Parts: sequence; structure tokens; C-alpha cells
Amino acid sequence: MAGQADDWQASLELRPAGDAAAPPPAVLVPKQSLVMKVTVWMPEQVNWNPRYPQWDMPGATILPLLMLTPTVQRDGGQSTQRGATQNYLLTPLAEGELRLSPEAIKVYPDAADSPVLPIMPVTLRVALPAGALPLSGFLPASGLEAEQHFYLVSGDRPPQEVAREALSQLRLQTGQMLERRISIQALGLPASQIPAVQPRQDAAIQRESQAADLNDYGDFTGGKRTERWFYAPGDQETQSLGDVSIRWYDLGSREFRTANLEGGQIHAVVDKRAAGEIPLSWHERLRLLSARQWLTGLAGAVLLLAVAIVLCRGGGRLLWRTARKWRQRIATAERFLFLAAYSQIALWGTGSPRAWRACQRWMMRTGAAGMVDPAGVLREWGKAKYGPSRESGMPGRWRVQNEFVRLRAVFKKTATTGRRRHGLPNLSGLQGD
Repeated sequence: MAGQADDWQASLELRPAGDAAAPPPAVLVPKQSLVMKVTVWMPEQVNWNPRYPQWDMPGATILPLLMLTPTVQRDGGQSTQRGATQNYLLTPLAEGELRLSPEAIKVYPDAADSPVLPIMPVTLRVALPAGALPLSGFLPASGLEAEQHFYLVSGDRPPQEVAREALSQLRLQTGQMLERRISIQALGLPASQIPAVQPRQDAAIQRESQAADLNDYGDFTGGKRTERWFYAPGDQETQSLGDVSIRWYDLGSREFRTANLEGGQIHAVVDKRAAGEIPLSWHERLRLLSARQWLTGLAGAVLLLAVAIVLCRGGGRLLWRTARKWRQRIATAERFLFLAAYSQIALWGTGSPRAWRACQRWMMRTGAAGMVDPAGVLREWGKAKYGPSRESGMPGRWRVQNEFVRLRAVFKKTATTGRRRHGLPNLSGLQGD
């Protein structure tokens, strides 16, 4: 299929994936992939590559492939042409007639004078063969290889391969797992289209799956899917590993074939007495609890506490008296009174009545009970410590706060040494500092 415009030509070729010599069949089956090779031939003096269109075919996927040698050359008789090639993987996923678009290549879409190279229309006929499974489980391939391996996994040790014939002699112990690994390699089929397999009558506790496309020097050949199942000791001493049957459609002979992988039986050795003799610590038990169990336990504890308070004679009154006693004890504590006075001075300043009352409470608590006029005391403080101020008769709040910290240190020292307790020194002592 080719198109020509002056010294430019475009060609498109289709071939089955993994077989470069075979021509495409007249009727494809779903998931049967083709390699679409698109080449744009241009004059030799052109030193930039064309831009390929965004191919679209409803009912199929078209993915670009990695190109290791994207440019070629050929002799056109009077001149030499350079060719830029790009391969795509075309996979039909629906039945019917599928049509490729667009039917022309605009070499430089951003240029108004770009060459437009027409391509002959491409239409694919796709039909599901008789007797096929549903499309989701249909597996067409030009060749298929299926194999399985078994591995014994024990802690941090490397997995140890176990022959299938030796599974019956295996005794799976606590802390060990058996891995069953099945690999399916299909030629001409992308890995994403290989259906998952499931053993019959299987008791696996975990399953993992991986898929990857196969390439030969950048040329797509097929896909590989790997399924892994893990088995661990459970309540039953004997576990069955079911057989696996893989039904696939041979694209060469146009017949269905089946690949069978036999399972087996494994035996588990669980020491229940040892498991019961290992006590769990309290934090391990808490970690095993779920969020719902946590909330249920907390709600039950609150309910029991409320019932105990109601049923206990005088319980509510005793609780109220205890709370009031603690509140009075905190409110009359020297530390609390000091923090209250310090905060009031910082918030409202030394001229605020709130600060005066807070300072008076602290003075009375520290032993300066005769100083009932905190405002006057503060003024005398300011005059004795910092001298008269013309702007204000009160000292600054930061100075008073620093002085309170120093005086509280004196109070704590005299209280711990057993000497006479006093809260504020004489005003004459301030003048000498």
C-alpha cells in the first residue's frame, strides 16, 4: 500500500506479530496482533523527520513500538531517497470490519505547504472462531509455553525450589510459605491480553500477577504473564493445590489446544500447644485491636463509670466536693497567682485595676499582707528603682515583670532556707540596687 506526491512517498505494511515473512490472514481473530510498518520516503537533502498522524481504529488498540533503526535509504534511479520508519502494534479487540484512519499522512502539520501523502484504505475483518470462550478468556497465539515451579519460603532465607513430585513429602511449618509460580508465554499476543488463570479447589492466602511484553531487538514477539500463589499452614493439616488448564487458540492450525499443569497436596505441621504457651504483652494485644473494638471498649468504660457514680451512695456529691477542693487549691496556689499577675500586667499594663488586684492577691499569698494598695506600691517601686517619670507615674510593664521574677526568686529562696518569709523587700532596698 503506497502513496506518492512528487519526490515524497508513503508506504504501509501489515504482518503478523512475531513472523515477518507471513502475510496477514484474510480474517483475523480478536486479540491477534499485527505489526504495522509505516515508512515515509523523502528527498535525500531533507534533514528532518516527518510527523506521523495519530492513528485511530475503533475496536482496536494501536501502540508505537521502540525503533532501533528509524531511518533507511534507497536509490530511486536519478536520486537517492531517505526513509523514516515507525512501527506500531495493532491489536483488534472487537468483531466486525475495522477501518484505519486517517488515510493520508500530512508530513508537517504546522506548515501550510506540507506534502500530503495518501495511503490506500486499510480494513480488517475480525471474527471470533466457533467454540471460543467469552472474549475476556479467549487466548489466541501462534505458540504458547506454560510452566510452573514451586518454592519454599522461610523467613529471610532465599526461596528454595521444590519439585512437584516432592510436595507430598513437604511438611509446612509455622512461619513458612509455599509459592506456586506459573508462567505463560504467548507468541503474537500482548501481555495485557493474556487472561489470568485460577487453579481449581485452591486455598491460597495471597496472589500476585505480573505481565511484560517480549521484544527481540526492538521487534515485538509476544507477551509473558506470571502468576504467583502463596500457601501457609492453616486449620487443615492437608491442603490441595488444584490443577490448572490453559485453553488457547493456535493461530497456525486454527484449532484449540489445552496446556495442563498438575497440582498436588501439601501437609502442614502446626504446634497449637506452643502457640498457646506464648503470652502476648499488653501493647501487642492493644495493637491487635481494631478501631471499632477500641471505640466499643471506650464507650463501655465510660458507661460503667457513669453507672458506678449513680449507684454509689453519695458518689456524685463526693465527686463534686473533690473537684471543688482541687479547684480552690489550684486557685490559691502561689504559682498560679504569680502567673495570673504576670499575665495581667503583660496584657493590661501596670495601670489596670485587673493588674492591681492580681498583684494584691500574689502579695498577700507571699506574706506581704499589709500591702493592700498595689497601685501605690507600684508607684513607689517605680520612683525608688527608676526615679520619677515625667510622662507617667507608673513604671513600664516589662520592668515590673522583671522585678516580679526577681522578687519571686527571693521569696522561694527564703521559703526553702527556713528564714523569715517575706514577699517584697523594703523600698529602701530597691534604691540601693
